[in-house]
Amino acid sequence: TAIRVPRQKYNLSITVRDTPFGILRGVFDLLINGTKYAESFRSGTITLPYGVYLVQLMPTGVYAQMYEASQPVVVKLFNNTNMVITVGRRMYTFTLYIREGATPIRDATVTLVNLETGTVSTMLISGDNGIISTKLPFASYEVSITHPNYYGTSLVYNIDSDKTDIVYLNPTVTTMIWRFSPLIITLVVIGIAIYAGLKIRAIIAKRLVTEEEVF
Repeated sequence: TAIRVPRQKYNLSITVRDTPFGILRGVFDLLINGTKYAESFRSGTITLPYGVYLVQLMPTGVYAQMYEASQPVVVKLFNNTNMVITVGRRMYTFTLYIREGATPIRDATVTLVNLETGTVSTMLISGDNGIISTKLPFASYEVSITHPNYYGTSLVYNIDSDKTDIVYLNPTVTTMIWRFSPLIITLVVIGIAIYAGLKIRAIIAKRLVTEEEVF
């Protein structure tokens, strides 16, 4: 005679957390011991028999572009249990070339603000080649570029893949004046010299006319 004795069942409450922003945007396949247990899972409670389980979340569809698969977590379900599974956003490379025409702009300050959290994610300074490059988690960012010698600008980027862009800045009026100051000074000196020459010429001509009247 065989007698089947069912195992006691317990509730496993799973909370899914986003990292690094704490704002969960996706849904996942819930895998128990490598087998799909539930679809479109975010957070919730499931019921399993007494035992040891390997729990993992796998992003599906468009969310596979947003999240990495979670690390497998071992759960010993000997009573009702609560657990937290962290899902990390995918990281992408963001590269920006800052130029005035074909000339790289160094020492430009690039501030990246995460539009989901409203906080500054990072602040970078362009090098001699006018380039900044960094790794960013999947999100939308407002990128502000400033430089004391140029008019600043702000752009919005959706970082959902590796991105590269070129941003052109225009020099300020003060920068243009300083840049062309040697030429301006040269022109002023030439103008003064011409004016002085004309004045001297006028004085000499007047004296010559006066001397002719005396004779």
